[in-house]
Amino acid sequence: MFELGRTSEKEHLKIIRFLQEYGFQNVFLIGKYFHMVSKNTNYKRFENTDEFITYVKSVKIVDCYILIKGSRGMLLEKNHKLFINIYLEKYLSLFNS
Repeated sequence: MFELGRTSEKEHLKIIRFLQEYGFQNVFLIGKYFHMVSKNTNYKRFENTDEFITYVKSVKIVDCYILIKGSRGMLLEKNHKLFINIYLEKYLSLFNS
């Protein structure tokens, strides 16, 4: 949402409120604006994509849905490869057990 300019912080806050209103849990927020507006939440927040990738590689993600919303400026295309690799690693380990 880099293209929002002066309203960017307000629009990111709207998304936080939506997540809270509908009871979303285990939310990971990435980016400068989400980092600023989510200080008073229980959501895990990261200033950039690289911080997120480092974190997600260190935790076990199972039985979940992953919804990604982002702008091209956040380079979130790095993440889809990471999630595919994590999924394949876990899926293939079922056959090797």
